[in-house]
Amino acid sequence: MQKQNTKEKILLSALKLFSTKGYDGTSVRDLAREVGIRESSIYKHFKNKQAIFDSILTYMDSYYNEKMKTLDMPLGEFEKIAGDYSEGSIDFLYQISSALFLMRFKDEVEIQFRRMLTIEQFSNPKIKAIYQKYFISDILSYQTALFTEMIKQGRFVECDPKIMALQFYSPIYTLQNLYEGQFDKEEEVLSILKDHIRQFDSRYSKKGGGKR
Repeated sequence: MQKQNTKEKILLSALKLFSTKGYDGTSVRDLAREVGIRESSIYKHFKNKQAIFDSILTYMDSYYNEKMKTLDMPLGEFEKIAGDYSEGSIDFLYQISSALFLMRFKDEVEIQFRRMLTIEQFSNPKIKAIYQKYFISDILSYQTALFTEMIKQGRFVECDPKIMALQFYSPIYTLQNLYEGQFDKEEEVLSILKDHIRQFDSRYSKKGGGKR
């Protein structure tokens, strides 16, 4: 595992504190104590607390990109990605979906980031927009585009892909919140996820389409 530099330690420590105490409830002194450095050392890397918060958002973009590379998801042109899903069995769809789910269910940085945005969205409209982008709108947009292409390729029946995306993702979003922090329930939640995907596929799969 690559050793963290001081700046990254500050960011991850700030993320941890912001996710439990909130932005306003965390002082630079608290952060310095958490990192194990002097308060003045924080200012060698960041102008102020707001700069730390803003840098967390930038850091998480890179963090997500690196995580996605490790999940072995279909890559390339969107038509090809949809084709990979269309050609794969229902187990393939579950494999990809469960990998994404577990990243958000088990990854400590991911969990802290979600909690931080959840806390701050109620006092800051910009943070609310960021929360919705990361955990709702971007995902729904991607799935809508994916299902649109899969309908074109004959994998799914003709229907409204936006509604499909809502019906696919809403239970997954609910499970993430319902089982938040319950790591001992991993097997249970994955079983529910598999049943959801099977039922979704049986509802929308076109006869003669993707493998079952």
